[in-house]
Amino acid sequence: MLYSASSDTKVFARGNPYELCRCTSKVVKQLWRPDASTTYYAVDLKCPMTKMRIPEALLTLLHVYYPQNGELSCMGNITPEFSFVDLHIDNGQDVLTTVVGDAEDCVKLWALYPPEPHNLDLYYSHVGQDSKFLNLYSRLEDGIFVVQTSEQTIYLPAGWIHAVYTLKGGLVPGTMWSTAESLSVTAGILKREIKAKTASYSLAVSFLQSCQVALESHNADLQQCVAREWCVFGKDIQQLARAEGQQWPTPLVENVSNALKEKYSSCPQCGRPIQAHVCRAKGKRGQ
Repeated sequence: MLYSASSDTKVFARGNPYELCRCTSKVVKQLWRPDASTTYYAVDLKCPMTKMRIPEALLTLLHVYYPQNGELSCMGNITPEFSFVDLHIDNGQDVLTTVVGDAEDCVKLWALYPPEPHNLDLYYSHVGQDSKFLNLYSRLEDGIFVVQTSEQTIYLPAGWIHAVYTLKGGLVPGTMWSTAESLSVTAGILKREIKAKTASYSLAVSFLQSCQVALESHNADLQQCVAREWCVFGKDIQQLARAEGQQWPTPLVENVSNALKEKYSSCPQCGRPIQAHVCRAKGKRGQ
C-alpha cells in the first residue's frame, strides 16, 4: 500500500499536534520500535493507489453522494502500538475503515457511542478539552467496545462518537461519504459546532452533500428536511464559506438552491417564499 504525505497530513504525539509532516519518519520508525512514553502517529495521508468500495448491502439502504468522478477517495493513518485517538466525530459522514495485514499485524480497540442528543450535548460540552474519553466514558450512553483485526472492517454511520487505542501497530486505510439518511445527524452536529464556534466549511460541505442527494431522492420527508434545515443554516454556511475564502455561492450551494426552487414555492420551516432563501444563498437581499 502506497501512502503519500501532503500538507493535509497531521502528525501527533500523545494527542498533541506537531508541525505538519515534520515527524512522519518517527511514525514509520515506531511501527517497528514502539515507544509507550512518546508515541507518534499520522493521520490523513493520501492513498492514491488504493480504492475502497461501499458494500452492496449498504448501498441498498443508503442514498450516497458521489463526487463528479464517481470515486470515493481513500485516506490512511499510520498508528504504531500505543497510539490513542481521543473521542471525536468524523465530520458528519459515514466511515468505512479497516487495518492492513494478517490478524496479528494490527489490532485496535474501539469505543463507540451513538449520536443521540444526550451524547452529542455531553461531547460538545467538552470541546477543546483534553482527555475527553477519561472524563466522559462513564456518562456517555449505549457505548460499544469492539476489537478490530484485519479480519474485520468497521462501518460507522454518521455522527458516531468514537475513540481508538492501537493494541498492535499498522496501517489504517479508510474512506468517508455523505448520505441523505445522515442529514438530520449532520445538521445536529453542524448546529452544535456553530454554537461552539468550531464549525468549518468542510463540515458544511458534508451537510450540503447530504442535502443534494436527499433532494435527488424520491423521499418527500427527506426533501422537506432539507428545506427546513436550509432555512436555519443558509446564513451560517455563507459565513463559513466566506471565512475560508470560498467564492459565494459555491457549486454545492448552487445545486441545493436550484433544487429547492424547483420543488418548493414556500419554505416548510418559516412559510416565506423559497426564493427568499435562494436569494440569500446567492448573497442578495431576501424577499
